[in-house]
Amino acid sequence: MNNNGGLGFTPQTSVNKTIYVEIKPDSLMVRRVGEQDSARIIKADEEGNLEQGYRVRTLEMGPNKGTKVAEEIYNVLSKVQLVKAFSEEKFGQRRMILVFNNMLDDSPNIHVQCTLINDYNSVNGYASSLIDRIPNIKIGKTMDFSTWKMTDKNTGKDRRGITIYQENEKLQSAYYDYVKMERIGDKPSAKQVKKLGKETWDFTPVAEFQLAKFEEFSKALDDYWKNDDKVVAEVLVDEHTDLPF
Repeated sequence: MNNNGGLGFTPQTSVNKTIYVEIKPDSLMVRRVGEQDSARIIKADEEGNLEQGYRVRTLEMGPNKGTKVAEEIYNVLSKVQLVKAFSEEKFGQRRMILVFNNMLDDSPNIHVQCTLINDYNSVNGYASSLIDRIPNIKIGKTMDFSTWKMTDKNTGKDRRGITIYQENEKLQSAYYDYVKMERIGDKPSAKQVKKLGKETWDFTPVAEFQLAKFEEFSKALDDYWKNDDKVVAEVLVDEHTDLPF
């Protein structure tokens, strides 16, 4: 054996990977657990020993109705950079994908997905909440990102959104002053229209405005981070079996 004075070669194995999570209607960011771990977690749940950070739920629709699934649950991303934002069509549904990284060595990219356009042809609550804060987001600055859901005590309706902190400041909507409870900025309002003799709301002007802002932001992120290749989102779930709660 040659004496190389301590000089040697250690094969490098990258631990970098991508983690995919989805924002569910209950505001949790969810990652489906693999089959092997799933059986263990479901058993622990049945025995009343479920670990913190996991949940077990039963699918309510589709061919797998009644099947129990195990999921990791999160509600915050801390000290991360938003490095990419884009939309994709999956199963006839337009979805928003946000890619985060904490910029440490070998840290995985975190893909956070949610519905972008809902069944009412308006922007989903979580996506809308993000888009309305885009003018106040500082690209290249670390952020804390979290999701929430609340019930409006006056209307009884559920509201959903995201919270972003940058430089110890909570980012506010660029289009609504929640202190004065009044609209600001140039975001259009939904229009009340009559269809088939029934009064309803047309959110098209709002959705078009927000989608344009999102596309501008997507390009700005790509320009800043020099994103040359299109990031492809993993199909997290079979929409026909996993979306209902």
